Amino acid sequence: MEEYATHFDKTKDIFLEFCISKRTQEKGDELRKQLRRHTVQIRERLPVSQLRQICGKIVKKRTTNIWNWYMPNLISPLLRWI
Repeated sequence: MEEYATHFDKTKDIFLEFCISKRTQEKGDELRKQLRRHTVQIRERLPVSQLRQICGKIVKKRTTNIWNWYMPNLISPLLRWI
């Protein structure tokens, strides 16, 4: 356990690269709130049929993007083993 703690103390600075400052966190939170407010405003203005079309396009695009990633990265290597 002591060896692990020593190793961690030597390498813990690696994780600082991925930490964000409080100011950056607050800015991100504020932007997230603004996006939510903006999204709610758009939803209130659009008719339900138009919202369904938009949501359908988003789902289709996400599905396509996921498939485009999975095919070369996961499925194709598996097919080589068969």
